Amino acid sequence: MRLECPAAAPPYDGAPPSDRAGNAVPARHHRGGPHVRHKVEASIDDMPDPSAREPTNPSAGGARAAGGLAFQAEVFAWWAAHAVSDTAPGLGLDPAVRIDAVGCETGFPVDDVGVALTGGGFILAQAKRGMRRLDTQAADLRSALDQLVHAMIQGLTVNHVAMRPVDETRDRLVIVTSHDGSRSFDVLGRVCERLRGQPPSAAVRTAAVNEEERTALETLLIIIHTAWTGAAGREPTEEELPRFLRLLEVRRLDFEDDTGADRIRAGVMLERATVPQPFSVLMGIGMKVAQKRAWCQRDTLRAAVGMAHPSRGGAAPSVARPVTAWDAQRLGVHRAISADAAPGQAVPELTVYVEREHDIRLRELLTAPTGPVMVMLVGFSSTGKTRAAFEAVRRDLPDWSLLRPLDAADLLEQVRSGAVTPQTVLWLNEAQVFLRGQPDVAVALRRLLAGDEPVVVIGTIWPEFWKELTSAPEDDALDVNHQTRELLLHDAGRVDVPEAFTGRDRAQLGRAVTTDPRLAAAAAAAERDGKVVQVLAGGPGLVQRYDHPADAEDLFGKAVVTAAMDAGRLGCESPIGASFLKAAAPAYVDPSGSTSTCSTRHSRPAPGLPRRAGLTSRELLAVLRGMSGLRLLGVDVVEVAPAYDHAEITGIAAAHVIYELLSAMTPRPQETASKDVC
Repeated sequence: MRLECPAAAPPYDGAPPSDRAGNAVPARHHRGGPHVRHKVEASIDDMPDPSAREPTNPSAGGARAAGGLAFQAEVFAWWAAHAVSDTAPGLGLDPAVRIDAVGCETGFPVDDVGVALTGGGFILAQAKRGMRRLDTQAADLRSALDQLVHAMIQGLTVNHVAMRPVDETRDRLVIVTSHDGSRSFDVLGRVCERLRGQPPSAAVRTAAVNEEERTALETLLIIIHTAWTGAAGREPTEEELPRFLRLLEVRRLDFEDDTGADRIRAGVMLERATVPQPFSVLMGIGMKVAQKRAWCQRDTLRAAVGMAHPSRGGAAPSVARPVTAWDAQRLGVHRAISADAAPGQAVPELTVYVEREHDIRLRELLTAPTGPVMVMLVGFSSTGKTRAAFEAVRRDLPDWSLLRPLDAADLLEQVRSGAVTPQTVLWLNEAQVFLRGQPDVAVALRRLLAGDEPVVVIGTIWPEFWKELTSAPEDDALDVNHQTRELLLHDAGRVDVPEAFTGRDRAQLGRAVTTDPRLAAAAAAAERDGKVVQVLAGGPGLVQRYDHPADAEDLFGKAVVTAAMDAGRLGCESPIGASFLKAAAPAYVDPSGSTSTCSTRHSRPAPGLPRRAGLTSRELLAVLRGMSGLRLLGVDVVEVAPAYDHAEITGIAAAHVIYELLSAMTPRPQETASKDVC
């Protein structure tokens, strides 16, 4: 069994790495010492050959569904990026732990992606693309939890050969879904993180702090109890359930090209790679590893992407660079909408920046600091928080260095190792990623801010997360946010970023729109409410959400937007009334969960241009009746083909349509011309 890796990497045969003479590579003296390396190599080498496993293993099908293999390769590449860059895997594991090998279809009960860790631990992941629902009837979620519960009960086994029990101090059982999965899995992931921070005596349900989290947790517990009963013939005990939940991790990862947050993070980890598109290279290796049902060692992965071993001059990805050397998108600034430029007009990557009131406050906090400063910009999505922070550090601290940690584990290591030197900016975009369920991070930052050296910690956060992290716990609930609350309320300066341009800000905007067509387009679209930045920066994200709806809420939102667009194409003038959209939108969603645009062939069999999954006659008539009260200026019924109209079904439907339209157009005494919309 040999894995054909790219030309830059030697083939890997599933055994620990060796030199060309066949001798074992000496243990690397890193965190944990050579004995740790020996344990991991022994763990992998002692496993039965995964290619010999029985083809009927029920876990083999999860990632091989439509599109699943590609997502499995992306998850492999994600962990491989951690391995080659020497980045801690996180997940509440010891920050000193590193990844030694990554594999696919490894023969474990949970085998889509396996990650072997220093210290002999494992991360076993189920990769489920597009998990749309978090409920007790969701087959993909139930299937994933069945396998995780089986691993918990049976222990780490390969092809039914036992290795050892699952260890909550060094192992993790993970469900990973893609960016188009339901956002409810983000909620569930937060609860799982909080559960790991609870003392063993705490009640499981106290980890959920709001109604949304309580609903997610209750759903999870029902599925776990069902899976446990099916696997063990009984429900989990009071000791087993909390232990399983401390092992469990739920992640929704976004690997969309260029725009995906986790694709960008992987790019940062791989920025020292010398081959083009290193993430894609690692995905290719993941595909081959899945076919071979093998493991690939860290050194083999490093060679494939051309990254040096740390002992030969490599470095962790979170290295400080001059502030002016950082790219805006690398720091999380959203890409702007596109717009037609005038002939000969060059459009830079970033739009012209319009200073607002909060920028004045930022300048006061960041101008020539002589000691430690922490600033948190608080605002809703796409209001300009990250761009304001980016402009502030470039304007006020151009000669400083900037350090951007990847996650909580990386941040903790950088602070503890002394990497945050004087005149360093510590960049915490989306600060909740670093602070949620991470009291050690809050303590480390408070110690940093208690010093005398000039350092700046600058972050962004949504108001809802600020409230979550700074609110006192309910009666008798565990206070998991004490240190974070003290950090944000007493050590940090809060700068609020408003949603809209008003007053003086609008005047500034008016002077800037002539220099950038994108800014002009956004200002025109936001003329009524002043939410210019949401149009400018949120537009691309909304288009992506429209194209890839993640859950029922997104699907209905797409239906509303599609109905509005169709109405616009048919001549309706803006604004389109809420009552019309409320009546029309349900007809754009079929029971299978997809959106539709036109009548179906089975209910209207003789049109000129039939469309799949369109409106039924009943749905169409309901939409037309919902238009009652609107003053229609004209109607038309087309595309009835009598030669193909069996039993005159379509002709009868067309007659009903004409009747409903004529009824809607008939004036009624209580109606007025003010209700004209179309």
